[in-house]
Amino acid sequence: MRPVTNVELLILPVVMGVAAWQLWRARTRGEFAARGNVIRYADSPGLFLTGVIIYSAVLAGFAAVAVLMAYRALVPLPLAQRMAGYYPSAAVAKKVEGHATLRCRVTPAYGVKDCQVTSETPPSYGFGAAAIQVATLMTLPPADRGTIRPGQFINLPIRFKLPAESASGSRFPRRAHTPP
Repeated sequence: MRPVTNVELLILPVVMGVAAWQLWRARTRGEFAARGNVIRYADSPGLFLTGVIIYSAVLAGFAAVAVLMAYRALVPLPLAQRMAGYYPSAAVAKKVEGHATLRCRVTPAYGVKDCQVTSETPPSYGFGAAAIQVATLMTLPPADRGTIRPGQFINLPIRFKLPAESASGSRFPRRAHTPP
């Protein structure tokens, strides 16, 4: 999915505001403005009702877009897609898959912190550093929460697998991460 631009974020409330204002004006005054003219229900009921229907459809359509934009902003991408942005660039260039194991402390919210790399395969591609960054995205699943307590150290294996190429020819939704 492409990110929403600032122009789209500006246009959405403006169009919704204009449509809502026109509907309010139609309801309270029995008229609305269109192309510099004022259309009154008393003068042309068919044209007036057509305008009300159009403004209602515009408002409903833009409200649906606003709900979808809020959903995209509030619901994160699946972990595999979020991980793709952290795949080491050296490994991407050579098409190498890897694995890293971290030793991390469990937070009260069942995330992880204070992670250290205990193993990295293959070495020197940056999978360990990338795994530490990916670990910040993770929370433990509810099934594991009964056996693991906050504050406890766990071993966290993270596998980096190259995704299949998309139709656009790109493997990654975002630019690959270069480890420090």
